[in-house]
Amino acid sequence: MLKDRLKVERNGLPSWTRIARVVFYGVAFLLVITSRKPSAPPQAYPLRRILFGGHSAMFKSPGFEFGSLKPFLPQTGKVSFIMDIPYDPHDARMEPFCAAQAHLAPLVLTPFPSERVAIINCSNAAMAIRRSHETNYRIIQGPSGGKAIAVKQP
Repeated sequence: MLKDRLKVERNGLPSWTRIARVVFYGVAFLLVITSRKPSAPPQAYPLRRILFGGHSAMFKSPGFEFGSLKPFLPQTGKVSFIMDIPYDPHDARMEPFCAAQAHLAPLVLTPFPSERVAIINCSNAAMAIRRSHETNYRIIQGPSGGKAIAVKQP
């Protein structure tokens, strides 16, 4: 039985096909092991270290600019997010809304001026003030760089 499984010839040695197969796969294995890795530019390694280290100003998480507003916002609940462009879920310019939602979670952002507290994100401070008046909000923090926190006026 054991001889049948090893496929030995009459003289007790393994067949030539088995030897050739072992040699072929052995050589292929050695070629794979000793092959050179694809070359990378020398700056790729420090960049990778910076990226995975998480301590660089070069690689920032989306929505990091809303981190300065976080201490002035409620921890949970809903907050309106007002921009200088109208809300359209299919518009690529809605990226700041999605980035702010990701950064400020578990706070829920709504794109409509219906909540008591609002984050105003506009292109400049004058536009932020104008949008706060249009939506009946009073700015309580900011507007620095067009970002502000506002509360609904009674």
